[in-house]
Amino acid sequence: MRFILGKERKQPPAAQDSAELAELNRLFDEALDFGRNDNQPEAEKRLQKCITGYSKSLSLNYEMASSSHDYLARSYGQMLRWAEAEAHFKMCESIRTKYYGPSHPATLRAVTAVVGVLLSQEKPEDARKKAKGHLGKLDPNLASCEKFVLVLELGRVYANLRRHEEALSFHQQALKGLKETVGLNHAQTIYAQYFLGKLYAEMGRLIDAESVLKLAQEICENTWGAKGAYYRMVTFALGSVQVNMYKFVEAEQTLTSILPASKNDVHHTTWTAHYVPAVRDLIRVYTSLHRQEDAQKVRAWMNGEIESVQWVNVPKAQATSISENSAPQSSEESFHWDIKIIDAKGNPVLATALLDTQCQSGNWISQRLVERLGKSSSISRDFSAPSVADANGNSVRASGVVTLEFKRHRGNRFFQSQFFVFPPSSDHFDVIFGVEYIVQENLVSVSEDALVPLVLHKKLGENDKAATAIAEEKRRQERAALEARRQAAQSGSASQSQVSQGSGSQQGGQSS
Repeated sequence: MRFILGKERKQPPAAQDSAELAELNRLFDEALDFGRNDNQPEAEKRLQKCITGYSKSLSLNYEMASSSHDYLARSYGQMLRWAEAEAHFKMCESIRTKYYGPSHPATLRAVTAVVGVLLSQEKPEDARKKAKGHLGKLDPNLASCEKFVLVLELGRVYANLRRHEEALSFHQQALKGLKETVGLNHAQTIYAQYFLGKLYAEMGRLIDAESVLKLAQEICENTWGAKGAYYRMVTFALGSVQVNMYKFVEAEQTLTSILPASKNDVHHTTWTAHYVPAVRDLIRVYTSLHRQEDAQKVRAWMNGEIESVQWVNVPKAQATSISENSAPQSSEESFHWDIKIIDAKGNPVLATALLDTQCQSGNWISQRLVERLGKSSSISRDFSAPSVADANGNSVRASGVVTLEFKRHRGNRFFQSQFFVFPPSSDHFDVIFGVEYIVQENLVSVSEDALVPLVLHKKLGENDKAATAIAEEKRRQERAALEARRQAAQSGSASQSQVSQGSGSQQGGQSS
């Protein structure tokens, strides 16, 4: 017997063994390349050969055996056969821990792989115990890329368990360590920024999420270009965050810059996993901007009813100077504010406020944000709760009221107001300013006859119905006029583009 697990043979591996293993590794790398290029059939054909070949290599010396277990597990993982992948990753970890020790980079990579495959099987508690247990064996002063990748994976585990504050601590620790060990323009550092941005978004800290993801996007573009896999991953996440911040103009520019003209350019597996959520975000953008024709066109493209679409290159929104109380200049700014709320310790906390001219019942704040401010004990349950419904007709009942002090993000004047606290089931907003407060403080110009829901629960009379019908017709005419102006502007832009094409090809720009 050439090798018994746990005993290293004395003679070196035969040249034939090394050559066969090298060929399998080459096949595996080819499979990964086909997968990245959305050619799944060719990838799976090579992975099947790898599984057969690596299985025969498990009887070799410990180096080849651990490598075979690793590649075999990764091959199973590429085919979503998680149970087999877990078993082989654990064997790889066992061998490397014995022969290399717990701090060796190869061992740490194996442990991280085990944690990841446990998460993929929805076993977050097992993943937490594995990562935390192994990190406890390491020298606290150890500074290596592989260690901080494992720390990041532990942060993802805590995020999966909805233990966000602990998750944030590990994400920040991992990002700091990776910056110091491998630098900003490293794939693992980009992953750390990406997952930190996703975590901030999940916690409702959208301003922080946008900032982190914009930096990651810039690094990706400068390092690998604006069309690579890392750039696409970060850009889709950034666009989703901007949609949730009601920055619809910026979100359109972000999402259309990376979407393909045709679905045929993307493999169906990659399309479903990565592109469909982004396309749905874009449909939400067009719907919110009352561009129903664009929304219908994108929806038809997503459903395969039309072959391709030509994305319009949307210019980035120009920054404008806005006074604290005056109506903002851009349509996007009109309904989205960044504010700073004073927390229990007297420190300002950034939050996103929606100016909702259809909310006729006070100002509102999420319970999640109140907890982050350390103001939960300030919530009063002694109040008269308004009975309101959301845009879908679902009843929304406040869980309490709280008085808070805040100011515009770049302003100096402080305001104080009482807020109804959203129930946990309606906790996806930070802050909403209702129409009464908007008019009182002259925040935006409000057309009161266009206010429909969010409304008080009461039966409409004939006069109310007639007023609503008039308001709806007025809004329809305004949207039609806006659409006509937009079409005219696009036609003018197209004519100008045709003229400019005659001036020479050297001034051609990139299409989005």
